[in-house]
Amino acid sequence: MQFRFLLRQNWNDPMRRNEWLHIHPSFFVFWTVTCLLDADGYLWQFVLAAGIHEMGHAAAVFLAGGRIDQLVLYAAGACMQVHHPRGYWCDIAIAAAGPLAGFAAAIVSAGWGNLSFAGVNLLLSLFNCLPVLPLDGGCIVAYLLCLSPAGLRGYDFLCWVSLAESAGLIALGFYVWCRTGTNLALLVIGIILFVGNCGRQRMHEKAT
Repeated sequence: MQFRFLLRQNWNDPMRRNEWLHIHPSFFVFWTVTCLLDADGYLWQFVLAAGIHEMGHAAAVFLAGGRIDQLVLYAAGACMQVHHPRGYWCDIAIAAAGPLAGFAAAIVSAGWGNLSFAGVNLLLSLFNCLPVLPLDGGCIVAYLLCLSPAGLRGYDFLCWVSLAESAGLIALGFYVWCRTGTNLALLVIGIILFVGNCGRQRMHEKAT
């Protein structure tokens, strides 16, 4: 079964456009707010960690003999639309390559004594392993469903789980914001994931 369209598109997805690089408005809003509230100076560590994460994905794509058709930057991170001649196991490897690159960077950074950057890489990689669409963990679960008898029923369940987990991230982000008074990052990301998963659920219902 072909779920790539459902995985990579939603009701307001910039990947429908023809740009190779597209920067979503939420990217500017999120990073502007983050810059203003970054009192501890962790912003550029997260930017570098995100770059390492995306380079892991890109390296896996090129090693598979594929290409990157489009790159979209938005508040919750980056999303690549890729083309390669292989199957779902290759999709799983590409999705896993980002967090694995982050874990490797965390180990190297810890070995050099830079525990702060190691922690940032570890945190970012663990977050991306959450089974929430369209994060890497959610995509891996979805591709595994493509290979299983569960098929569309399993994907439907994953969509609802992603909605529930996104709502949980919003609640956790609100709690963090109330406790710190400044940290809105998780709240904003949770809202964006929730809205995106609402659109993905609607598209899935129309497709079925």
